[in-house]
Amino acid sequence: MKPPSTFPIFAACAAAVLAISLPSQAQQLLIPENQSWTFLHPMGTLPPRADTTPDPDFDTSWYLPEAQFLTTYDGPSFSAATFGDPLIPNSADSGPGIGPFAYGGVDGIAAPGTALTLPATGNRYASYYRTAFTVPAGGLIEPSIRMICDDGSFIYLDGVL
Repeated sequence: MKPPSTFPIFAACAAAVLAISLPSQAQQLLIPENQSWTFLHPMGTLPPRADTTPDPDFDTSWYLPEAQFLTTYDGPSFSAATFGDPLIPNSADSGPGIGPFAYGGVDGIAAPGTALTLPATGNRYASYYRTAFTVPAGGLIEPSIRMICDDGSFIYLDGVL
């Protein structure tokens, strides 16, 4: 069996699921809609690090594979439960959460697992998500990703776009 793989996502996404095809089998869901994630959802500018200074390498470090992330990432917390204030641009929603994530309602989803604070008009609408899943023995054959997302996303698997 292959070790767990980290599946961080950068996007303003309501939900993300990963479906795979195995030899001689139908598609199998690896990441269910109600998967547990850690997330960071800035209200504008990125919130500062714990020492209150900006994080100059956030854009190149938040999506690292889990082992590297745990030893080198020093940016704003993904795991501390915080609630952003749309009037404070360097605040953020963050912490553990259950998918799907959304600003209020989303067509096709009864209710979000985790509701995100809507940033003030003109501010950041990006969110950063991290989770891990186990690849079944035998590996992946023609993996596909299905997600509900407005307006686009970047998906990194073990730190690779």
